[in-house]
Amino acid sequence: MRYLVLFFMLVTISSAVAAKNLKGKIFYLDGSVEEVKFRIPVDFLSGNPKYHIIQEGMKYYQGNSLRNLDPSGVDKVILANKDEIITMVVVPNFDGKGEVIKGAGSEIFIRILKEGALNLYELAQTFNTGPMIDANGMVMGGGQSISHLYLLQFSEQELHRIETPFKREMAEYFKDCPKLVALIENRYITKKDIFLMVDFYNNSCVE
Repeated sequence: MRYLVLFFMLVTISSAVAAKNLKGKIFYLDGSVEEVKFRIPVDFLSGNPKYHIIQEGMKYYQGNSLRNLDPSGVDKVILANKDEIITMVVVPNFDGKGEVIKGAGSEIFIRILKEGALNLYELAQTFNTGPMIDANGMVMGGGQSISHLYLLQFSEQELHRIETPFKREMAEYFKDCPKLVALIENRYITKKDIFLMVDFYNNSCVE
C-alpha cells in the first residue's frame, strides 16, 4: 500500500512540472507572423497539452528568455504537437452568461475545432474530486479531473456554450436554419452529433 501511495505522489508531482517545447507560430492582428518555440505544460502520461492551463496564458522563448504571451494583439497561435496541429484562438472571456473562465483576464486562448460561418471551440474545465477509499479502507486524497465543454460562435457574435436542454436550446439558436432545426427537433441530430451539426450549418445553412 505504501508503494501505491508513493506512486500516486510521484505521478502527481511529475504531472505538475511536466512541460515540453513545441514549435509554433503567433499570428498577430496586424497581419504579422512570428515563428517561436513555446513552453507548454503537458500531461505526464499522455504528453498532450494541458489546455486548462494554456487557455489562461502561454509562454514562449524570445532568445533565451521565457516570456508570457499577451493575448491582446494576437489573433491565433498554431502549435505542432507530434503529428497534430493545434490552433488556439483569442476570444473575449465572456459568453453572455458571464465569464467563460472565472478569474481569467478579459481575453483567453481557446482551442478551435471547426471554423466557418459557425465556429466550434473546446474548453477544458477542471473540478476537484473527493477523497477515495481503497480496498483496505484507507482514505486517499482527492485529485483534479478535467471535463470538456463545447462552445459555438457565429462571426462577430459572442460565444455560446452548449448546455441542456440541448434540443430546445439549439432549436432556438439555429432558428435561421429551419432544415437544421427540424433535424434537431426530430432527434436526427443530438448532443452526440455536435461536429455534424456544425458541419451541416456551415455547408447547408449559409448562402
